Amino acid sequence: MVKLASEKDELGDHTTPSELWPRLYSELDSLGLNPEQDDRSITYDFNSRRKTIKRGSFDVTIYSLRAKT
Repeated sequence: MVKLASEKDELGDHTTPSELWPRLYSELDSLGLNPEQDDRSITYDFNSRRKTIKRGSFDVTIYSLRAKT
């Protein structure tokens, strides 16, 4: 998520969490983690079990990571 949090648009502004949400799905898919998405969460394989990240938690994590830089 650190990589996603650091993404910026063509004007140099941080990409919004709304724009990053589908990219998270794509990243998980490219890693072969079999993501499944509904309106508010993405569930994916991790260490032989399924994990879920909710949209609100994702947004908070993105903003928190940005605050640390």
